[in-house]
Amino acid sequence: GADKNLENDEPLFISSSSDDDDDEDEPIREAASQPINPRKRPAGGHTPLDLARCQKVKNLLNSQSPKSSRHVSKKIRASSEEAEASGLDEDTLSRLVEVLSVEDAPWKKLAEKLGMLTLTHLYQDSPTPPRHLLQHYKLGGGPVDGLVEALHSLGLKEGVRLLRNTERQDDKHSTDAHVDSGFGSQPMEEEEPAVANQ
Repeated sequence: GADKNLENDEPLFISSSSDDDDDEDEPIREAASQPINPRKRPAGGHTPLDLARCQKVKNLLNSQSPKSSRHVSKKIRASSEEAEASGLDEDTLSRLVEVLSVEDAPWKKLAEKLGMLTLTHLYQDSPTPPRHLLQHYKLGGGPVDGLVEALHSLGLKEGVRLLRNTERQDDKHSTDAHVDSGFGSQPMEEEEPAVANQ
């Protein structure tokens, strides 16, 4: 993990006009009175927080300390479990890759539909680009519904059918594993007389 407060060597401000020469002398004089570190400029540099554009990245930088490697591995494990729970387990992924290879699917167009076109150069030289594309989509937490829509828009009906069948099986398993908390199983006889008396 990176230190969110560590500054890089790029100054936060750059003075380009010659009119500011008088103004620049004062900070340099002030800096001269302080101990000078030859490796550090008088002006501060950018920190990861300065460069983070997205609020999600800022939240990650603010909440995660650099020493929490165990926490990171738990997060990775949790996100992979979420991806598997969403219907993209390894078995489904492998079967989908087979379907895509049999149908000679245009994996670059699929990447574009999934919003992953910028990563296609990473998969190009691999023996099975669709596998790498789908693995990264899964690891990125891409929703199965988004994948179904992308496959449908490309006319890959067999892939759509495979994912929908997997979703149905997952739904069936989740309802079978449902544990009754007892709230809905209580008889409502006690409330009925109170309603009838009003």
